[in-house]
Amino acid sequence: MSSGRFGAYDLTANTAQSLAQGTTDRWTACSISLCNRNNVPVKVGIGITETVNSISNLEYIDKDVELLPSTVLERTGIAIKQGQYITVIADGARISATAWGVAAGDPVSVTPIPTA
Repeated sequence: MSSGRFGAYDLTANTAQSLAQGTTDRWTACSISLCNRNNVPVKVGIGITETVNSISNLEYIDKDVELLPSTVLERTGIAIKQGQYITVIADGARISATAWGVAAGDPVSVTPIPTA
C-alpha cells in the first residue's frame, strides 16, 4: 500500500490538470487541496475523469466553486479505481493544486501524468 503526495501543480488558467491516477488493481483515495494565491476570486472545479488532463461536464464533483483570495478548498475521501484520474481546473492562474492519499492493492503499469 503506497501513500503520500500523488501530485502537485501550479495550475494554468482554463487548462485541466490531472493530479492523481488509479495505479493499483483496487483503489486510490485522496484529499485534494486548491489554494488561491491571487488577490481576486477564481472559480475552480474537481472531477473524476477517464482521460488524463481533460474534464467534461458529466465528470465534475465540484464545478465553478468560487475560491476567494488567499483561501483554500479541500475535498477529502475522493476514491478512484484503475484507469481513472482526479482532475482539476481553474479559470485563473496562481492556483496551487495538491493531491495526498493512499492506494490499496497491487500496482499496475501506468503512464505517468504529463503536465498540461
